[in-house]
Amino acid sequence: MNKLNEIDLFLNKYWNSSKINQGDSILLHANASRLVKNCLKIDKNFNTNSILKTLLAKIGPTGTIIVPTFSFKSINNKFFDIKKTPSEMGIISELVRRSPLSVRTGHPVYSFAVIGSNKKLFENIDNEDAFSIYSPFKIIHNINCKIAIMDLPDSKSMTFYHYIEQMNSVKYRFIKKFLFKYKGINNEIFDKEYSIFVRDLDKKVITDVDRAGDLLWRKNIYKGDKPKFNSGIRVAETKEIFDTISKIIQNNDAIKYLYSYK
Repeated sequence: MNKLNEIDLFLNKYWNSSKINQGDSILLHANASRLVKNCLKIDKNFNTNSILKTLLAKIGPTGTIIVPTFSFKSINNKFFDIKKTPSEMGIISELVRRSPLSVRTGHPVYSFAVIGSNKKLFENIDNEDAFSIYSPFKIIHNINCKIAIMDLPDSKSMTFYHYIEQMNSVKYRFIKKFLFKYKGINNEIFDKEYSIFVRDLDKKVITDVDRAGDLLWRKNIYKGDKPKFNSGIRVAETKEIFDTISKIIQNNDAIKYLYSYK
């Protein structure tokens, strides 16, 4: 057996050991460093494209992969190129962003790249507000996408919580506007304002969501493996997450699960 086949067999076994299924629409937040290290043990010349190829094979032609292609540097640079600004969200995110099969949504900080059967739902989305009802988060919620998290805590992955916070109008965050120099899909450059539902720094608010993740485990909403164990992948349906976290907020318990103060 050649090493290419060994890699594919290993990766196929890896995805099959997770709770990701054929036909799933997945929002994938991933730290792939452990997976890459294991692949390099099999073949030191391993090509990371095999990760995306085998993942797409796992979800099949009716599935969809959505990855965050967030760029926080865009805030400081005040510049975003929808075709070229790299994702800061890791190897798999960049593989999807750079794929000719993908489309990318337009928010300069909170963009997404999408491949698969639901790709058209995300085409040409240029939401001015990061977490609004016009954002990709709303589509992800509407289609009851599964959120899949690989080897990351909630604090490094669950941006979906901020969408829920905005939908519930929490008082410890507010809409802040940012002006960007923006390079569009046709290479046109223009100035455009975008907004984000940010935490209130004057009140010394800290995002503190790992406790919410613990709650999702206790309620059996998260299914699969905890970070660094076995596949390291846990999954949950967005509607279950939304309903559970919304109830926490509406019961005035957000400070127990979603934020704290310095």
